[in-house]
Order: sequence, then C-alpha cells, then structure tokens
Amino acid sequence: MEMEEVNMVKLHGVGADPYSKRVEMALRIKGIPYEYIEEDMNNKSQSLLNYNPIYKKIPNPPRLLPHHPFERAKVHFWANFIQQELFEAMTRVFVSDGEVQAKAVDEMYGKTKVLEEGMMGFFKETASPPLASVGTENLGLLDILICSIFSTYEAYEEAIGVKVLDTEKSPMVFGWVNAMKELPLVKGLYPPHHELVAMLKAARENRLKASSST
Repeated sequence: MEMEEVNMVKLHGVGADPYSKRVEMALRIKGIPYEYIEEDMNNKSQSLLNYNPIYKKIPNPPRLLPHHPFERAKVHFWANFIQQELFEAMTRVFVSDGEVQAKAVDEMYGKTKVLEEGMMGFFKETASPPLASVGTENLGLLDILICSIFSTYEAYEEAIGVKVLDTEKSPMVFGWVNAMKELPLVKGLYPPHHELVAMLKAARENRLKASSST
C-alpha cells in the first residue's frame, strides 16, 4: 500500500488474496479513499517492487482492535487462531487431494467447530450478541478476518469440490459471514463469482503440480 497525497491511498492487491482484501475492507470501514491496483504475482509491477523491495509481496494489513487491553488481548487470541489454525487448515485443503485432502477437511471442520463455540463464548463474555457489530461502525479485526477467509466460500467450494462452510455445523459463523457479505463495503470487494472460481482453480492446479514435482 502506498500514499502519494494526504487523502490518496493506492492499494496493490490480488483478486483472491485474503490478505490484501483485509486491507481493502479496513479502508472501506474507515471511509478512506483509495485506488485499487490489481497485481499479477507472476509479473509484479515496478511500483509494488519499489514499495516492498525485500519480500516483493503485498504488505501486511493494519489491525482494528479494541482500546481496552483485556478485550484487545482476547481479539488477538482469536485472530491468531483464525489465521494460524483455521486458515492454515483451509489452505491445506486447497493445496491437496486424495487421502491427504480428506484428512485436511476433517481438520478444517474441527477448527471451524472450535471457532463456532469460541465465538459464542466470546460474544457472551462481551455482553454482545452474535452479529451485533455487523452493519455498524464497530466492525473490527475479527470481522475483517472472518470476511476475508469465508466470504468467498461458495467459489472455493465450486473450485475444489469440498464443503467449506455448513449452516448446520456452524450456524453462527455461517450467519456472520453471510451478514457481512450483504454490507455495501463488502459488496464488490472480490471479482465476480465465475472469475473467482477460475482463478482459484488455476491456483489450485499450479499448487498441485508444484507439489507433485518435488
């Protein structure tokens, strides 16, 4: 992400990349004007290389956290779980097949169950009902993470042939995700469904080929 003027932000991102979409969603929540620049990670623009010359990657997103230290610590805990446990499990499903994928799917369902139960407890502790922040100015880091990981679940399911999010197994998370998808700031965040499916299929095929050649 780069800033050329006080009120002008340029965001470099990739259509199916959850990391850059977290930044884009944060900018929308804050009402910060920006210009979105789609990157081809196989042919990175010179501007991206100039602003991130060492790793040559899309920069990491900012965090939206509560002010109270205890509440902030709880959000950090669940943010780490979502990223390090759940998202990693989902990635293993995406980049594998056969028995390896079947094992990864079971792991993903288990992590999603932990999230479902944990979030119910989290909302209870904060005296805030599930989805209370959706549609308000209180959207935060957990909303951004959940949206960036799950809001394209239908495209992922079509691309890999695996059920990612089930309303019966995870009704609260399912409702959370679909409520987020209806927000104006989320609509238009991703490419059209058919384009996203094609991108995911191509990315999966490339990862499977790379794995089979090693």
